[in-house]
Amino acid sequence: MGWDMVDFEAPLSGIQKSLSVFSKKPIVLVPALAGSIVSTLLSFIDGVSFFGWVWFANISFYSTNQILLGIVVSLIQVSLTLFLIFVSLDMIRDAHLKVEPNIKKSSSYVRSRIITIVLAVVIGQAMVITIVLIPLAIGMLVILVVDDTNVGTALSRALEFLRKRPIDLIALAAIALAARVIMGPVLDLVISIPFIGLLTLVTDLMVAFAVMEIYSSYKRPPK
Repeated sequence: MGWDMVDFEAPLSGIQKSLSVFSKKPIVLVPALAGSIVSTLLSFIDGVSFFGWVWFANISFYSTNQILLGIVVSLIQVSLTLFLIFVSLDMIRDAHLKVEPNIKKSSSYVRSRIITIVLAVVIGQAMVITIVLIPLAIGMLVILVVDDTNVGTALSRALEFLRKRPIDLIALAAIALAARVIMGPVLDLVISIPFIGLLTLVTDLMVAFAVMEIYSSYKRPPK
């Protein structure tokens, strides 16, 4: 099994199925979208806080407070967004397994694994920087949730998954990257929608679902 066994229709099929599932169970998107919206709103705090104080406060004092506020806001944004995205991922896993998604249950699951998740995200981000390892990063993060395993095992299984189904993972990674290029800076320049990031986030979740689909078929023993 290898390149010759790749189903070139699998990524598209997975994306199409994700649209069907998300339209029937839109609740799976709620945590991630809510986190993104709140994070975007928080980003405005650094720009409007202390407005009016500048005429009375010392400039260096003002700048220091702005920096500290920016750090605090950034930490809140990252923590909240990360937590809620993984809540959505767990709910998507449930939907994929035909289990009724439950925000409370998925939130408890993510809280119980938060250290493992943070470690996986840090490693995943290091991979993303290289560009070429993006498919591996996506596979690792999805397998971490799907198999409910640790980072080392998820990475090992993702490597084997990538070796057996390279085109599928590369194609899905390309879709996620294309969404950032087209729906990110391009559309933002053309139509200037403040929450354009929501579109790329939904695309990422669609890709995650598609990876779950392909990974499940990969694990399923041949008849």
